Amino acid sequence: MIMERIRGLFRRDRRQITVPSTNTSPSRRGNIDDFMAQDVPELREVVFTPLLPALSDAKIFSLEQITLEWIKEQVGGQLFDLGLWTFQNGLVTRAEAHGFYLYGTVNSSAPDTSKTYQLEVALTDGSLTGVCSCSLHYQSVIASGVLPRLDNHHLPCKHIAAVLIGYTQRGTPTAEMPREPVACICPVTRQRLQGGSQIFMCNQCGTSYSPEGWEFLQEVDKGKCCNCHAPSTIQPYTLSS
Repeated sequence: MIMERIRGLFRRDRRQITVPSTNTSPSRRGNIDDFMAQDVPELREVVFTPLLPALSDAKIFSLEQITLEWIKEQVGGQLFDLGLWTFQNGLVTRAEAHGFYLYGTVNSSAPDTSKTYQLEVALTDGSLTGVCSCSLHYQSVIASGVLPRLDNHHLPCKHIAAVLIGYTQRGTPTAEMPREPVACICPVTRQRLQGGSQIFMCNQCGTSYSPEGWEFLQEVDKGKCCNCHAPSTIQPYTLSS
C-alpha cells in the first residue's frame, strides 16, 4: 500500500518535473529543487531500516566475551560439569587463542593411559564451531579446513568444554575456583549417577551411563556411545563420592 502511494505521488507530479540540461536556466532548475524540498505528508510514515541483519544480543563475537554461563548454554549441563571436572583436575594442558581460533590439548581422564586429545574451536558468525580428536569426524574436518558448527550433527565433548573453561579461567588459579559436586545424569535413563556407584564412561567424550543405560545401548546400538557414536570406548568405573 505504501509503495502504491509513493508511485501515485510521482505519477501526479511528473508533469511538474523538468530534467535539467546543460543550458537549463536557473528558474527551470528551481522547479526541480522546489519539488524535492516539498514536505510530503504521505512519506512521513515510511520507516527505513538497514539492509544488514540486526545482530542478536545472545551471540558473542570475540573469545574475550566467553563466560562460564555461555559455555554451559552451548554444550549442555552434563558436558559442562564434566569439562569443569576435567579442568579442575589439571587435564587441560593447552588453551591458546589466535584471533578467533582457540587451540587446546587435554590429557585423557582414563587411568593408566597417556593419550591426549587435540582440538580446535572458533567463533563463526557468533556461533561455536570446532572439532576434537575424540570425534570420528576429526580427520575429515581437519582435511576440509572448515570447522563445523557444534550441534546435533557435530556434537561437542567434555574436552571442548574443558578447554573453553580453561581459557576463561586462565587468570584464575585452579585452587581458587569454586568446586561444586558434579551432578552427572545418565542420558539414556535420566538417572542421577550417585557417588560410590558403578558407572560406564566413554573414554573418548566422557559421557557417563548408568548400568541400565549401558545395557540398553548394548542391546539397541551395539554398545556405541550415544554422544560421540564411537564403538568400544565405554569402560566401567566407580564414581567417586
